[in-house]
Amino acid sequence: MCIRAIKGAIINLALKIAMRRPAPDRIPMSPPRSLQNNFYEIHLVEDAPSTYILVRDRTRAGITGFRFDEAGTRTEVSVAKADFANYGFQSIHYLKGFVLTVHSAVLFIMGAITWFPRLLIWMERVAQAIFNRRNLERQDRLNVLRIFRDKTVEKDDFAIGEIALVQIIHSSRGLHHPRRYELLRYYRLLMESFVADGYLAQTSGLFRLSPLGFSGLAGLELEEQRYQGNRRQQNLMGLFTFVLVCIGLIQAYAAYMAIPEPIP
Repeated sequence: MCIRAIKGAIINLALKIAMRRPAPDRIPMSPPRSLQNNFYEIHLVEDAPSTYILVRDRTRAGITGFRFDEAGTRTEVSVAKADFANYGFQSIHYLKGFVLTVHSAVLFIMGAITWFPRLLIWMERVAQAIFNRRNLERQDRLNVLRIFRDKTVEKDDFAIGEIALVQIIHSSRGLHHPRRYELLRYYRLLMESFVADGYLAQTSGLFRLSPLGFSGLAGLELEEQRYQGNRRQQNLMGLFTFVLVCIGLIQAYAAYMAIPEPIP
């Protein structure tokens, strides 16, 4: 009983802090407006999967909000303070263009007190600045088609656009790189070329692997193996020629040293 009371008190304190900056109905997600964000979206999570209460207001008796079930049905509800311990706590902090999610009322309170989220944002910006100095290499046709094959094996209905492809190859930081628009255009054109070859199918702006893509990938991989084999042979021939030249030079030097000096 004591543990439940402590849990309820912690959640109540977290709600008191969060509801000083409640999230608006429409949340800006793109700069420059998103750079001014600093508010919280709070969920009281139930045991049932994907079922939670979106907190809209804090009252003297508890909170009011909307309950969403697995089907996405919204129902207006209220929760008394005495029942807070029956729920899990989740905070989504929209801060300076970032989205920070916390699944613990204790961690949320600690973050609010210490300003730890702002430190995380500063660290991320430093990491992004370092990443932006990298010259991002474009993946060739073979590697991109391999990505579609591997992801389709994991998920049968796998379909993406150029934005998701850049995220897969370069992580989400790739979308903030100075060359991001160039990369997006490159991968868009590359995937469209696969559509023209029959390797990919395009539906509603998204690309998915077609059955011909598997055989096409096998052909590209065979060409790659032949190319790598030819390169290895050329490297071996170059090394063999170099060794022969060295042997010839050694023999010529030995023959030169064996010539007796003329007698005066």
